[in-house]
Amino acid sequence: MAMKKKSTSGIYSRRISHGSSDVHDLRLKTRKESRVLLSNLSELWGGGDDGRERLALFLLYNKSGFDFLSIEIRISEDCVPAIIFIPAEKVGCAPLISPISGKVCASIVVTGNMNEDISEVLPLIEGNIDITFSDKLVLPYKASIKPPLYFECAKYIDQYIKARRLHWQKFISEERFEKDPSSSTLWAKYAASSYDPYKALKFPNKKNLLSENHTEWRELNYVLKLSLDEMSSSNTPRVSKSTYKDKVEDLRRKADFRNIIKPTELRNRAADPLEIKELKQIGNRILSSIASEYRAWHVDFSNLFERYVQYVFSLLAKQIGARVLCNNKFAIFGSRREWGLAYLEPDIIITKGDNAIMADAKYKMHLYNSQSEKVNVLKESFRHDLHQILAYSSFEKAQNKMAMLVYPCNSYKCIHQKISAPILSASNDVYLIGIPWGECSAEVGANYMSIQEKIIIAINGLVELFSSWDNTP
Repeated sequence: MAMKKKSTSGIYSRRISHGSSDVHDLRLKTRKESRVLLSNLSELWGGGDDGRERLALFLLYNKSGFDFLSIEIRISEDCVPAIIFIPAEKVGCAPLISPISGKVCASIVVTGNMNEDISEVLPLIEGNIDITFSDKLVLPYKASIKPPLYFECAKYIDQYIKARRLHWQKFISEERFEKDPSSSTLWAKYAASSYDPYKALKFPNKKNLLSENHTEWRELNYVLKLSLDEMSSSNTPRVSKSTYKDKVEDLRRKADFRNIIKPTELRNRAADPLEIKELKQIGNRILSSIASEYRAWHVDFSNLFERYVQYVFSLLAKQIGARVLCNNKFAIFGSRREWGLAYLEPDIIITKGDNAIMADAKYKMHLYNSQSEKVNVLKESFRHDLHQILAYSSFEKAQNKMAMLVYPCNSYKCIHQKISAPILSASNDVYLIGIPWGECSAEVGANYMSIQEKIIIAINGLVELFSSWDNTP
């Protein structure tokens, strides 16, 4: 007789033992509602009363964690008590506090909506990934999912290779025994050993020498060792691991790890070369992340997706010979209330002659949910996006202009809409563009395509839209 499996919506057992029992996580996905029964939540805090009073305490104790991960909370109106969790676009981890003991009983984990593996996307994104840690939200055990530290380690390795070519030297103070005294002789040390006739003509002199093996470089080598270990560990996705395999092996052979020094912080100095300053900045982020293994953290997927789309459209602009501007600000002047805006900031502007594109990246699942039953929710969200991109395009004076809303999708997709106002004799062309965003868990075997291959397909599709630009000066 088959056993009936108990439903635990949104709750998954984590294969880590904490104390005498297994630790559970409340797992959610970005931009996706999760309805969790109160009876299931009570399993996380150890059972007991699951009434509305306990629910009120649960929401009160965990408000800071929900706010940190930008999770909206609603109480189900059904007769069965339940909570509806609606995460925004932040991926991360925070502690879950029991309303019975007031102690951490589990952790709340938010992952990508489509189980994205963004390990191929991260190296394409310029600049730094902003990983935010909380000083107040602390877990009694290591976070069940870690921030993408391997990305910072990969950047550190690349920057270290650049810095190594400088042969950066600094003065070090070194003691040497010489036959003649000098102005820097350590006379107290000499007096303590001069009674020995074999040492009477050996003078301990202090020398200031230029060396590559100075204290700061040995500290940088310590962070390099951490980075190499991280890139070789199971925490690093296979794509990044294989990409950096040769660099990791080469640095393990060439770098000197014998006298490394463990720093608490890599101090930036005004006289440091630019390559060293950048190396120290990345190193400090790595040291901070390692020291924060027990702290809540989050990464803004919306920001990541925006910068990824900017990368794709920058490649497009090069291919069609156009000019691209990212995050250009339109200033707002005049009297402004406290809640007013100082500027408007479209994500991407591409111009060529009398042609222009205004594009805005939206980390929303519209093109994944085209057949969803929640049409009204999608409609209101899309209405806001559409009004925003039309407002941006109103500032462009080009004769031929396109407005684009770019959403994540498992393959390139283009949907054309024409908005027409006959009374005003005006119209706007709006395109909904689906851009591949990370490898979904379902893409395996023969269906697998690298992100570079998907980007090429997307760019080729976009180039077709601008074929009329070819004859534009």
